[in-house]
Amino acid sequence: MIEKSVSGGSRPWASIILAAGKGTRMKSEIPKVMHHLLGKPLIGHVLGLLRNLDIASKVVVTGHGSDLVGDYLKEYDVNLVVQEQQLGTGHAALCAKAALGEFRGNVLIICGDTPLLKESTLAYFMEDHASSGRILSLLTAHLKDPGGYGRVLRSASEGAQIQGIVEEKDATEAQRRVTEINTGIYAVDSVFLFDALDAIGCDNVQREYYLTDIVGVAVSKGVSAGAVSAAAEDEAWGVNSRMDLARAETILLDRIRKGQMEF
Repeated sequence: MIEKSVSGGSRPWASIILAAGKGTRMKSEIPKVMHHLLGKPLIGHVLGLLRNLDIASKVVVTGHGSDLVGDYLKEYDVNLVVQEQQLGTGHAALCAKAALGEFRGNVLIICGDTPLLKESTLAYFMEDHASSGRILSLLTAHLKDPGGYGRVLRSASEGAQIQGIVEEKDATEAQRRVTEINTGIYAVDSVFLFDALDAIGCDNVQREYYLTDIVGVAVSKGVSAGAVSAAAEDEAWGVNSRMDLARAETILLDRIRKGQMEF
């Protein structure tokens, strides 16, 4: 049985919650993470997942509508950082560096629009990373329809070692047929994280700094990296549109009903 409290071995944990996106497909001026799901903003669901995990410092990176997000976060024990320019997820994570100060340890990076993740999955992921001794771990899932998600690239050799992540907009036809996707959740050594973020560029279709590129940095430098395929399909779904929001509500209500039936 997985305990909810995670020590992460002898190394402390911090977390970076990425919540800067506008969420254009939501067709609303409200920041995406502030859209409500069962009476609570998406960001509230994500922070709730971290409540019982042993995380020393939490940094929320906001951007669009930062004042509204900041007002809501006053009731939480988090540090708030504003990404002034929307230059991608890699740049957003880099914005958290100053807030973490002299922290040295493991960093859990999670998106603020993933309310379907389960606490037990995060706990398992963190424990696996800590016990493995890896510098970088990413949480993956296998989807029947992986459209829209970054694909996990593995070697063809024995062991299928991770080689990188390619965003769908940059993927070849062969890469788009890969069903293992990146959930956007990482566990990574703090020193490596910010060194890698300083090294990545924006040579891609979006002209943005992708957080996913730290995987390629790890591979090129021979740093120990791995993917943990532990998330169920419905946990991996992010909320990017009103339709996604409605689907997430259906899933959470179904979980609640099933939980009540078990008593």
